[in-house]
Parts: sequence; C-alpha cells; structure tokens
Amino acid sequence: MYRPLRLEDELGVRLLQRTTRSLTLTKAGNRFYQRCQQILNDLEEAELEVKRSQLILIGTLRLDLSFVFGKLHIAPALLQFSAQYPELNLNVSFNDRLIDLIEEGIDATVRIGVSSDSGLIMHHLATTRYITCASPHYLARYGRPTTPTELLQHRCVNFIFP
Repeated sequence: MYRPLRLEDELGVRLLQRTTRSLTLTKAGNRFYQRCQQILNDLEEAELEVKRSQLILIGTLRLDLSFVFGKLHIAPALLQFSAQYPELNLNVSFNDRLIDLIEEGIDATVRIGVSSDSGLIMHHLATTRYITCASPHYLARYGRPTTPTELLQHRCVNFIFP
C-alpha cells in the first residue's frame, strides 16, 4: 500500500500543510526542500568538476622519445600540445637506448620496433622503412648487390634499433 506520509513519518515532522484545496510547505518542509536543493546542486557541481578534470591535464608528463623519430615527428607537435594543456609540465628526453619505464619514472615512450614487454600498452603510430645505402665508390669497388642475401657478403655498417 502506498503511503504518502512515509517521509514525514521517517523524519518525525510534518513537511506539508494539507487542506482539501491546497498543499503548502511547512516551515520545516521549506527548510528540508531548500537543503535538498542545495545537495542536488552540490552533486551536479561535483559531477561537472570531475568531468572537467578529465579535460584538464595537470601535473608532469615524462616522455622519452626515439631520437630521430621524436625530433622529426613528435617534437614539432609539443609546442601546440603544451599550449592546449598549459597546466601540464612536459619533461622530454631523446635517446635510442632501451629503458625501464618504471625505474626511470617515464610515463610514455615512442620507439621504433616491437617490444618484448607484454606489460606495456602499445599503439601503432606510423610505419617506417629500412633502407640500404652505398656510395658510388663502394659500389664500383665491391659491386652492387641484387638481393638482400648478397648483403651478407658485403662490408656493411648496420644501425638497427634494439
């Protein structure tokens, strides 16, 4: 059975003055209503604050970038990124050595290749190509390889990401 007076019973106070023609708030009812309105407004403000905090990045972001890729592709975008998130401090380093992100306090890194650390969350940013180069003098002296396997017989300086 529906009981319209249940809240009044629970609070032990009359909230509404009832007549056959009208309903009005009592003094206690008005105070209760005003306080509930304030609670709802505070709740809405708290929700907006949390939603806004998702849009505003605050603190320090520590990035470690592959030297060449970072300088060519990431560094030019950092100025705009920094302007978009002025409350965020960027701490950026460039190197090609393998690092322990946790030990070195790095939040994110950009590397070329495949990681063997399955605990990392990785996203594909771009595709790179490897090229083999030789000077005309070298080719005249040692010949031009026609297959990748022939490179094994040549004098090569290899730069391969770990």
